Amino acid sequence: ASIRVKSGGVLGIRSVITSACPSGLWEGIIVENGGQVFLRGQGLIEHAVCGVKVLGGGDTRVWGGSLLNNETGLLAISEAGTTDGPDGQVFYGNFIIDNNYRGSIAGPKLIELKNTVNFDIAYSDFMDNRPDCNAPEGCPSSRAVGIEAEDSGFASRSNYFYQLAIGIKGNDLFNYNGGARVYNCTFEDNILGAEFTHSTWVSVRENTFSLENTGSLFSLPGSAPVVGIKFIGGMPGMFQVSENEFIYLAGNENTPFLGTWCESTMEALANGINYNLYSGVQIGNYAAGNNGNSNNGLVYRCNNHNYVPPGVTGNFPEDIIDYL
Repeated sequence: ASIRVKSGGVLGIRSVITSACPSGLWEGIIVENGGQVFLRGQGLIEHAVCGVKVLGGGDTRVWGGSLLNNETGLLAISEAGTTDGPDGQVFYGNFIIDNNYRGSIAGPKLIELKNTVNFDIAYSDFMDNRPDCNAPEGCPSSRAVGIEAEDSGFASRSNYFYQLAIGIKGNDLFNYNGGARVYNCTFEDNILGAEFTHSTWVSVRENTFSLENTGSLFSLPGSAPVVGIKFIGGMPGMFQVSENEFIYLAGNENTPFLGTWCESTMEALANGINYNLYSGVQIGNYAAGNNGNSNNGLVYRCNNHNYVPPGVTGNFPEDIIDYL
């Protein structure tokens, strides 16, 4: 079953829309070119393959509503052959996975953007509240991804990301779609806070990446690190990581925490990691592969690495590195 909003149609949701089957999923809401959907206040969409799918020319507004236990919460996509991009705005939305999730074992995506321009997401929560998703006796799927964007532009402002596989995942983000701007967000107990691959014009500023609960929560194999921000592959324009805080409160040396990870970002202009604070983080900044030449590449300026956060006691390792 699905709900289709066609051109000229407007659907307002202030109640609960859910699956009729006690153990299955329904298709979700599909917004076609010229249609609009408003999810507000107490409105709730749950147990759908895709809670809201916005096609090119469609428009969706999430103003305080919730999307719960959907395989994909919100998908905005420009399909082949269309010229209009999807339009949308998310303010004070709640995107949540809990123990009642029925979906695919591949893992849910709370927001997915494909070929969108300047999609605005602010003051919203992205949470996977399941206790353990890697142990065999745990939940039946991998942990959720908060925002996944491909060939798109978006702003993430003052959002909260909790217990996710990846808070924000960007691939092929370029300035003609608006790039990516991540400001004033909180990333707490995620395996990977944010990852950008082959992207440019990425700005990550004034965010907090914190790690407190590890070990049994993630069931990480061996000494696999938790990472705040990762950049992979050629960055043809530039990225800026500035005025962020990376805070490790767990004191668990078996789960290393790395602030930034740069891998083969090539010869981009002034990729800057500046004015950041690292507290209790084992490795502040890690780089591997080809990240520049004698003129262009990674620039680290004015970062501050405090070995132990104020007021915190624990088994912090002695081998702590600013740059590796």
